[in-house]
Amino acid sequence: MDGHITDYHKWTLARADPERMHSCVRNGTAHTFLLGDTRLTAGAVTVLDWVTSMLAGSADWISTSD
Repeated sequence: MDGHITDYHKWTLARADPERMHSCVRNGTAHTFLLGDTRLTAGAVTVLDWVTSMLAGSADWISTSD
């Protein structure tokens, strides 16, 4: 295994526990949003709002992508 999470891995995790696995994917080559500008968006949701929803256990915490 090369350390990368593939679509298959995400699908498997989401099926195992759908309430605990969501993704926030934006176009481009950068892949670590939390170390950068949390105002960046993926699917019209800012990284900050996505993480805040996750930590709050909100129903708004869903997978999003560009």
